[in-house]
Amino acid sequence: MKALRTVIPLLFVSITFLLSSCATSNLSEIAKPQELYRSPQLDFTKVEKCGVIPVNNYGTEVPEVTDLLASGLYNDLKQSQKAWEVVSAEDILRKINDLGIARGYQNYIADLNTFATAGGATPLFTSETQKFFEDLKKKMGIEALLFTSYNYNEQESLKDFLGLKIKNTTRVVTVYTAIYDISSKRTWWVARISMQQDASDPIQNLVNSITLAFSQNFGKGTLRQL
Repeated sequence: MKALRTVIPLLFVSITFLLSSCATSNLSEIAKPQELYRSPQLDFTKVEKCGVIPVNNYGTEVPEVTDLLASGLYNDLKQSQKAWEVVSAEDILRKINDLGIARGYQNYIADLNTFATAGGATPLFTSETQKFFEDLKKKMGIEALLFTSYNYNEQESLKDFLGLKIKNTTRVVTVYTAIYDISSKRTWWVARISMQQDASDPIQNLVNSITLAFSQNFGKGTLRQL
């Protein structure tokens, strides 16, 4: 009986490890974002500088996910493409404070909360928000904006392993990205990436896979102009 008590915990550890390995195996492959919208007016040759707008979320915010997405998208895009100068969300927020145009950013957040659409770009931006975008263009030379929004969920399920029901929790992160052209006041492109992993694994691995997937496929296919 004493030996059985020793074996059972070890068995559960082994099962948990195996289930975790299976759940995260898909992260080894670089996924491709699904293109949801592409404007016929899309012309990346008109853009030399793109600003990464601070990340927003749909539903429950996970600060770690927000921070990892903001830094990951900026770093991965900066490394993967040279056609544009990419301005980080951190630099944009710092400049907003320096220029005294924080009210314009607050108007943008209000518009986003009122007219929320995938990626954080909407054709219903108010005139105050449009002026804020124009200020970014005039004072920072930014011609396009990269909007990012995400949804975070945890899903629980029971998995059968050797006749035992094991509870398993899976993280699912869905990220929407949108390119917005300030001059034409139009959304040029919207894409979505959704990935999942076992909740016992570091969430940084999941977010890194998402930002890598986005950056390595950005500019391919219909976006080859970039």
